[in-house]
Amino acid sequence: MPRAQGPTEGASLKCEDGCGCLFERRDAFVLSIDGEAHFFCCADCADAYQGTLKTPTLDILRKHIRPGETVADLGCGSGHYTFLLSDLVGPQGTVIAVDPDPALVRQLEEGLKKKPSASNIRVHVSPAERLRDIRTGSVDFVLSNNVLCCTDLRKEAVDELVRILRPGGTAYLRASKILTKGSQPISEPEWNSLLHPFVILDRGTDASARWALLRRRERP
Repeated sequence: MPRAQGPTEGASLKCEDGCGCLFERRDAFVLSIDGEAHFFCCADCADAYQGTLKTPTLDILRKHIRPGETVADLGCGSGHYTFLLSDLVGPQGTVIAVDPDPALVRQLEEGLKKKPSASNIRVHVSPAERLRDIRTGSVDFVLSNNVLCCTDLRKEAVDELVRILRPGGTAYLRASKILTKGSQPISEPEWNSLLHPFVILDRGTDASARWALLRRRERP
């Protein structure tokens, strides 16, 4: 991965989110995006900037998830996509929301208390590479959003993803190229290797991430 480069020490910087703040490099909040350093005045502006980077995630979820299905939201966090998934599968469907961070899962559970219509959401604290609470072949669609870039056990996580998907089931994997604390880059050869167990329906890359829409093979 190329070494992140940026303004020289002592140069006055302007926040890339467009808020107008000026600051010294030593005070910057820095994101490395595909090997290039981007400078912000604070974490909130960095988050806002990431939100402007267009991804196909929402379009793919709306197009490929159907009412009544069972969907696994791996790395659900506090529920960024979980409630949308709940609406898409409807009252006859199920969303299994999984995250290894108990604090984030508690935030999601607090959100559930405020939305009685989301009673189709089941929540588990678990890493993606050990989905013991999800039965083999029981899931129609898996969302894995920025999970593989945050674990050393990527192959194990993909093996579990394959296990829980029904034959012919669909998965959407997205791996961020924005490096923050706890994330690690995925090389192109490794990414290709992780996709090998699936039929690739679509794939792409942009400034922020690699992504792939996949189907589990009917037979191993």
